[in-house]
Amino acid sequence: ACILSNVTKGAAEMGLQVDDASVEFNATKRMNPLGFEDLAYTLNIRSAESPEKLQALFERATTDGTATNALLEGLIPEGNLNIQGSNK
Repeated sequence: ACILSNVTKGAAEMGLQVDDASVEFNATKRMNPLGFEDLAYTLNIRSAESPEKLQALFERATTDGTATNALLEGLIPEGNLNIQGSNK
């Protein structure tokens, strides 16, 4: 939710049109001690904006937020951006 909130806020501040956004998380559950390993996420963005502008938005949305900072302090996730063309 924090990443999506950052996308909304960042897109508005950067003057970008984002038609849709979602985040997919994948991880392996560890039993002893309980936790997760191999955390990875993909930010899916549907937009007609340039890949360079969306990459800048991705970097901003995934490195500058309360929840994202908390995640980064405890885990080292692998992040990917999936750009989907606009239906316009």
